[in-house]
Amino acid sequence: MGDGDRESSLSYGALGRARGVITAALLVAVFAPVHARVLVSPEEAVREAFAGAPAVKRTDYLDEAQSAAIAKLAGSPPSSRIVISYRASKDGKPLGSAYLETHVVRTLPESILVVLDAEGRVARVEILSFDEPDQYRPKPRWMDQFSGRKLDSELSLTSGIRGVTGATLSSRAITAAVRRVLATDQVLGAAAKPASAPGPTSGAPAPAKPPATPPHPPAPSASKEARP
Repeated sequence: MGDGDRESSLSYGALGRARGVITAALLVAVFAPVHARVLVSPEEAVREAFAGAPAVKRTDYLDEAQSAAIAKLAGSPPSSRIVISYRASKDGKPLGSAYLETHVVRTLPESILVVLDAEGRVARVEILSFDEPDQYRPKPRWMDQFSGRKLDSELSLTSGIRGVTGATLSSRAITAAVRRVLATDQVLGAAAKPASAPGPTSGAPAPAKPPATPPHPPAPSASKEARP
């Protein structure tokens, strides 16, 4: 093999190695896991929502019956059987609760924090992380319309909630998530209430009274003897 052939062979080998490196880099870029774009941490959002009042983190595990009840109330099944929430209080009085909710918007996930007041109404909704393109992320002003809402027919894009132009899937996903949180709070709240002792029903017969003790007959009085 001449020097020209050897140089040609080396150049082709270097080119092949370069193409291999480029291909590997492209594969890593395409198939590497996408990290969530965190906008604010849950702890920071909870601290701001309750003005720095102490909040206790709580984890609940839904069973089949609870999951079915939430799906019936909300109109969609829970996004997870593991429910993470924060319960805030001040001077012994409950201030409310905050629930973490993660779901898929289009093809990528987002996480939101739904804050409820002490009466169980929505106080605040905040996006914690959003992996979809920014043009699909609703603005905070749009989120304000959830304030004061409860779980009813008005909490819907076809009724009391305005959609987001160009981001219908985002507004639909958040509205459904808020409904699930309200339903979850109802179901978990019902499970936490102690069962009261059953009282007598109106249709049940009254218990029979014990038979009255018959009165004792009076003692016979002593008869006087007749005098002759």
